[in-house]
Amino acid sequence: MNKADKTYYVRWFRRLFVAFWLYFGLKAAFQLPSAFYGRHFDWDRESLIRDWDTVRVVAFSKQNLTLRPAPALDPQWTYKLINGQGEAFYFRYAYSKPQGDKIKLYGVLWLKGMPKGKQGVFRLRAMDIPLKENRSGIPEAYMAGSAETASDFWAGQRRQAYEQGLLRFKGPRKDVYNQAYVRLDSKDFARQLVRFADTVPPAGFYLIVWPREVSVPGGHETSLLDSALTALARKDPERIIIFTPAESVPRDSLIEGVPIHWQPVSPAADERNSFSWKKILAGK
Repeated sequence: MNKADKTYYVRWFRRLFVAFWLYFGLKAAFQLPSAFYGRHFDWDRESLIRDWDTVRVVAFSKQNLTLRPAPALDPQWTYKLINGQGEAFYFRYAYSKPQGDKIKLYGVLWLKGMPKGKQGVFRLRAMDIPLKENRSGIPEAYMAGSAETASDFWAGQRRQAYEQGLLRFKGPRKDVYNQAYVRLDSKDFARQLVRFADTVPPAGFYLIVWPREVSVPGGHETSLLDSALTALARKDPERIIIFTPAESVPRDSLIEGVPIHWQPVSPAADERNSFSWKKILAGK
């Protein structure tokens, strides 16, 4: 083989390598970006919660999934669809709506690829699959608030803080990204916050999402909030942060030597890009 032939084959292999790299890279980036999030799950620790013999997938897309009949699902769980060939497809979802004998799931997050085709019969399993725990040195955080704490905006912010290696979220409930939070009722919110503060375990950060439908506390509610903040401060966190929709908020302060930071937030489209966990955790 002469020098010209060797040069030709080297160039050919280089082009082939680049073509494969572009194909698989673009396929992952454009077809199912959410699959990247699946790497955070500890797949070796999956355990069965409930098993349905068969369900029919009526329709699905990257973000929606319709099943018949309508099984009793819970967005706290991760789900596993198994086709006739034994292939498994994992997903989570944000919320659902019944449609007669069907159920439509919204905000679906596919974790390991999507089924081929638009319909079919599958075996459905509800699974408990925790996130990986090898994140030593990262502070724990409890985020507590009303129903909006489970919204797409706050779920996305918890995911962002987790992926940036800033916080490990704790709590009894899970969002679409399997990130934990604490659900409180907006009715009599300040009093519920006191109960939360009295019972929550120690953590590095306490994050309170003040409900939009509840005004920034004043009068009697102020004393309840002070009681809650004092109880949290005695657990010796790095900082307590209160997210509020109000433009005018109380000044930052110290309670029991712990910084209390009020952070105005408007969960609009532009806020998704301007939200900076590093600044907020630093009280800026």
